[in-house]
Amino acid sequence: MVALLFIIATRRFAALKALFKPMNLLIFFLITAPWFAIETYINGWDFFNAFVIKHHIKRYSDVISSHGGPPYYYAGILLLGFFPWAALLPGALYKGFKEIRGKEAGLYLYASIWFAFVLIFFSISKTKLPNYIFPLFPAGAILAGLTFSDFFEKRKGAGWRGFYGLAGVAAVLSAALFILPSMEVRMDVALPASLFYTAGAIFALTAVFGALTTRLGLRSFVSICVLTTAFIVVMRLSALPPANIYLQRTLYDYSIYSRVLGPDDVLATYEINMPSIAFYARRKVEKI
Repeated sequence: MVALLFIIATRRFAALKALFKPMNLLIFFLITAPWFAIETYINGWDFFNAFVIKHHIKRYSDVISSHGGPPYYYAGILLLGFFPWAALLPGALYKGFKEIRGKEAGLYLYASIWFAFVLIFFSISKTKLPNYIFPLFPAGAILAGLTFSDFFEKRKGAGWRGFYGLAGVAAVLSAALFILPSMEVRMDVALPASLFYTAGAIFALTAVFGALTTRLGLRSFVSICVLTTAFIVVMRLSALPPANIYLQRTLYDYSIYSRVLGPDDVLATYEINMPSIAFYARRKVEKI
């Protein structure tokens, strides 16, 4: 779809001939078809009904497993998942779509169409999960890289506005993190106040270097990269383990324990739709 939209936007319709050459289609189906054929042979209609009907059509047209959300659901996911470079995307997207009018439409436009299509497509979907928009992150990285290239090498473009936006977003997040421990907000996962203060300090420094990018240049960019890496390490070591225990540990333990069941015993779940139970239990699960 991204390639097709790019071809339409740039009016390069001759490229469609290469896309649908018989040999290209043959190679495509030789790579993709065997798995579908084998699964259909082994599982029959159950595979088609579960994989195609439920997990593609119904997930898009209806809410599955209570994983719903508003149309702006992915705005927060994108802001945090692509922080701090998300602040550079509006300017990059604007420049990319401006290329539709020009004669030299290239990587800016292609990455913009790629990014926008994935975001809009899954924002319309009724079922929403953070990982659905993972395919747009490479496009976002390309757009951020092009912005850096314009700013640091050519000293032109809207990149500098993005750095000020980056500083503003980081400052807001920093303030929120410093305030949260004192608000006594009820959280299902108990996290120490020191984690919030550490993350808040990282965001505060990110805001400072973001605001100073136009003066410090590449040194500021490198500093932001180091701070972003530090934030990922802090979250991985201090926040994700207790969150993972809260979300999965009990079901994981039960699933492992159920391996002692005999061949005639039954493992059942009541109002739980967690495929991981069957995976870790290594047996079929009766859903009640």
